[in-house]
Amino acid sequence: GRRFILPSEPVVTSAWQQLSADIQYRGASVRAANIPLSDMMVDFVLADGHGHFDPVRFGVGDGRVDFNLDSTPDTPTGTMQLEVRSVDLQKALGDWSLADGSVGTVGAQGKLWLTGASVAELLGSADGGLVMLMTEGRLDALLVELAGLDVAQVFSSWISNREAIPIRCSYVDLQTRGGIANIDTL
Repeated sequence: GRRFILPSEPVVTSAWQQLSADIQYRGASVRAANIPLSDMMVDFVLADGHGHFDPVRFGVGDGRVDFNLDSTPDTPTGTMQLEVRSVDLQKALGDWSLADGSVGTVGAQGKLWLTGASVAELLGSADGGLVMLMTEGRLDALLVELAGLDVAQVFSSWISNREAIPIRCSYVDLQTRGGIANIDTL
C-alpha cells in the first residue's frame, strides 16, 4: 500500500501555460469533510502559466483561515495565515464522533511559508509557526491517546476509563522549518 497520506501528484503543471481563467467563488455556508465552514471566498486568476490564489478565505466557528498562493509551473509559493478567535470545539467538531467528549474554547495564530507543486511538497516545505491556546475544556480520551499524550501519568486513569480529560488551560507553540514541526512549548 501507499506509505504517504498527502497527495504527491502536482497540482501546478505545465498545462497551466495553455489556460486562462478568472474565477471567483463565494459561499455563505460550506461543509468540508463534515466541518461547517462559513463566509468562504476563493479568487483565482490564471494567465500565461502564472496562477494566483488571493485570497482563499473561510471561517471555522469564530475563527478564520486565510491562504494566498502564487504559482508558476516551476516554483509555486504561498503564504498561509491562520487566526482563530474563541472557537467552540464542540461546534467545530460536532459532526465527528471521535470528538463527542471534546469541548473548550480555542484561539490560535500562525503563519507558514510554502513552496511546491503538490500538497505534499507544499506542506513538506513549510516554514513558520503556530501558537494555540485552549481554556476551560476537556478532550475525548481517544483524541488524547491518538495525539500521543497518554504517556503522562496524570492521564492514565482517565484514559483507562475512556472518560473526557478535563483541561483548565493548554498552550502550544509549534515551530516549523523545512516541513518538520517541533513543539517548543506544550
